[in-house]
Amino acid sequence: MVKSMPTIDRINQISITVSDLDRAVKFYSDVFHVAEWKIFTPEYAERTLKGKPGNFRIKVAVTQLENLELELVQLLEGEIVNGESIQTHGGGLHHVATFVTDIGECIMRMKKLGFEVVQSGKRPGAEFAYLQNTEERSIIIEVLKRSAV
Repeated sequence: MVKSMPTIDRINQISITVSDLDRAVKFYSDVFHVAEWKIFTPEYAERTLKGKPGNFRIKVAVTQLENLELELVQLLEGEIVNGESIQTHGGGLHHVATFVTDIGECIMRMKKLGFEVVQSGKRPGAEFAYLQNTEERSIIIEVLKRSAV
């Protein structure tokens, strides 16, 4: 039996960069009638940015809407892909994400479609890669593998 390549068949998360996380949490709580957020500062063991070692620190707020996870990201220090939108516009759409079980296979499939890994990282309980097709000027697609901590 031939093993099929994993597909990205849904968007599980939308991520928005913000300049003030507390203010954004209040705003999106009002917009979407959300009361519960998980707010944390992830500690990454490995980080890359555009193929080189990355050095960034972020603060994140995550909430579950009916069928989609909403993530707000505030850059605390360093540089992230598309981080210039924070300085220029105060934030905006950062990426859409899909949750996967085999991140390596998904990256291979996306590379065959002309995508490249523009940022990646690992922390306890999660591994991610941001992929972008710069020739097509695509949005950033995150493949995210979560595991029990």
